[in-house]
Amino acid sequence: MSVRLPAVSAVVERPRLGPIFPYALFLPAFAAVAIVMFVPALVALRQSLHGAEYLVMGAFVGLANYVRYFVEFEGVTLLGRSLLLVLGTLAVTLPLGIALAVALTRRIRLRGLFRALLILPWLVSSLLTGFLWAWLLDGHFGPFAPVLREFGIVMPNLVTSVPFAMPALVLANSWHSYPLVMVLAMSAIQTISVDLIEAAKLDGAGEWQILTAITLPMIRGTVLVAMVLVTLNTFNNATLVYAMTGGGPVDVTTTTALAVFLDGVKFFRIPAAAVGSVVCLVVNLAFAIAYMRLLGTSRDEEVA
Repeated sequence: MSVRLPAVSAVVERPRLGPIFPYALFLPAFAAVAIVMFVPALVALRQSLHGAEYLVMGAFVGLANYVRYFVEFEGVTLLGRSLLLVLGTLAVTLPLGIALAVALTRRIRLRGLFRALLILPWLVSSLLTGFLWAWLLDGHFGPFAPVLREFGIVMPNLVTSVPFAMPALVLANSWHSYPLVMVLAMSAIQTISVDLIEAAKLDGAGEWQILTAITLPMIRGTVLVAMVLVTLNTFNNATLVYAMTGGGPVDVTTTTALAVFLDGVKFFRIPAAAVGSVVCLVVNLAFAIAYMRLLGTSRDEEVA
């Protein structure tokens, strides 16, 4: 004989979470970011205002280290080279990445194979990228030099040539960076409604009109995010520059990030390295704020 239990009519109330609970969940991530980013930044800022004897902090000198950095250590020139590398990389990676993304979202044969091959440069470290391109562009031992010599063409060593060192660096960094733009743009293109594109085709729009009037405007926010990532990665990348050119020839490829590494690790010019670190931080913040405003403007235009 079965016994029926009385129905439970009481409603179990969920525990009420305090107003600080969401912030408590945020605290571990904030603590990790503070330890990794904010603490070193504050240490660098403090060190930039003091003298130093090797790794021992000296007396307070105010802004004297900054004056010396921009006058004696050519801080403006270093910053200009960094911006030149950034602009050159963006000029190559954005059109190339978007073009490949558009092509790889079409129904073509071996599309999966092409996607796998074209994303490979992104998987290679900056160190190996620098060594690889230094070898490829070598005028004596590179793979292209013997082939060109068969046709009577003497290939110069592009990495050690003053006019070609920075373009060679831009080429190598662009090869390493374009897959990031390609992947982000490809994911954004795949979110565009197929019905919208079909409607445009029915109205007589061609491929170029669909690209310029539908595809590019709808992925503009994603492209801006890709610009932020490529800009920050390029500006702060000292590994690829050091592995490929070492800052040479005659310092024409020495960037702000590389100078920070050389001053701090190789030459033990700690105040100069600290000032360079602060300059990198300020420039990164400026880039981030500018791109965030552009992204916000883009979203407002889409909503309107």
